[in-house]
Amino acid sequence: MTPLPMLPPGLFVTGTDTGVGKTVATAAIACAQAAAGRRVAVLKAAQTGVSAGQPGDADFALAALGTVQPAALACPRRYAAPAAPLVAAWAEGTQVEIGPIAEAYAALAREHELVLVEGAGGLLVPLAAGWSMADLARYLRLPLVVTARPTLGTLNHTLLTLEAARARGLVVLGLVLVGWRDTDDVATLTNPGLLVELGRVPLLGVLPWDPALSTERGQLGGLHEWCRAALAPLLGGRFDAAAFLAACAARVPRPIERLLAPHAHRASARPGVGDGTPGLA
Repeated sequence: MTPLPMLPPGLFVTGTDTGVGKTVATAAIACAQAAAGRRVAVLKAAQTGVSAGQPGDADFALAALGTVQPAALACPRRYAAPAAPLVAAWAEGTQVEIGPIAEAYAALAREHELVLVEGAGGLLVPLAAGWSMADLARYLRLPLVVTARPTLGTLNHTLLTLEAARARGLVVLGLVLVGWRDTDDVATLTNPGLLVELGRVPLLGVLPWDPALSTERGQLGGLHEWCRAALAPLLGGRFDAAAFLAACAARVPRPIERLLAPHAHRASARPGVGDGTPGLA
């Protein structure tokens, strides 16, 4: 078996918003890594919007892996209200404690080669009093995989997320776009290249739109069939970002280099934006 690229023992999967595909990305990375021979665990830091006994995000990822983890290690905190963890806990008259989350991560890390920690909502969503998801990632010393939509509106959301991460000293390993459909839409076709260029971040995967997949209903669709083709070698797959970006560029009416070059020049010339920041590709 070909040795896998070096990957840290833990990754924090965050997103630009709720519903952008963090859970699908977490499950896909877990399956790709497991197929490549690594022992993988998943941890949902805090789950909201689920009732007692109702399956959540970690359950979907574990079903994809075909493994079982104790509930306290898969998802230490669950709350019924569909809100930020801080608010959902407050609605139940309690509060999120960071200790059990950190302890669950440490326990999983002792027994596995890779632990995938999935956040809730976006990077700055409040987790507990004085704690955001970014603070948890920094506390656990985990690099980020940022998930985002590929469609119109993703540029601002994704670039702001990258900027917020780097401002907090977080390392960004790369970007995974979730829900890609074959399209002639010029915004969607140019978004990946612009995000790589303006965000100074590697494209680590493009996960396809899978109509048979549903995280809410626990339906895996074709995830096992496409996960390795959709993820870069660093994440256990064989996705070729350069080839994908070239294919996108070939479908737009004008050479994309003319679109990107002025932006890249202004970004690199602007003082204080990205230069020397941890996580830059």
